[in-house]
Amino acid sequence: MRLAIHHEGKEGFVRYNKQSKEIMVTHPNEAVRNTVRHYLTTERGFTTDIGGSSDPSTGNRMIVYKTPNDNPDDLAQAMSEMHSNTGVHVNWGHEDNDLSSLQSTGTEPDKPILKSLDDDETFDIIN
Repeated sequence: MRLAIHHEGKEGFVRYNKQSKEIMVTHPNEAVRNTVRHYLTTERGFTTDIGGSSDPSTGNRMIVYKTPNDNPDDLAQAMSEMHSNTGVHVNWGHEDNDLSSLQSTGTEPDKPILKSLDDDETFDIIN
């Protein structure tokens, strides 16, 4: 996996080896490299819904402690929360990203977005 990051106008990449669980961070700023590497390799709490309710205000939530680089799902969750925890942005749409290692086995892809059948409607319907 390779995913672009940026901080204060400078770009870098996070690379993840699924087999060895190794994280490599490239960025011109050493402090950014160290912060991202530490964030992705240190156990931290993630809030998760355990109640089965789709309403976040009524669902049961608990904190689960995980090390992000232990598996692709935890790494993807940590990367999606990285900016709020470190100030380093993840550029999910960068053309040089390779996210194939973040895809879990046994999961189904999202259903496609379908256009409304009513000609007067201009919005998309997500199935």
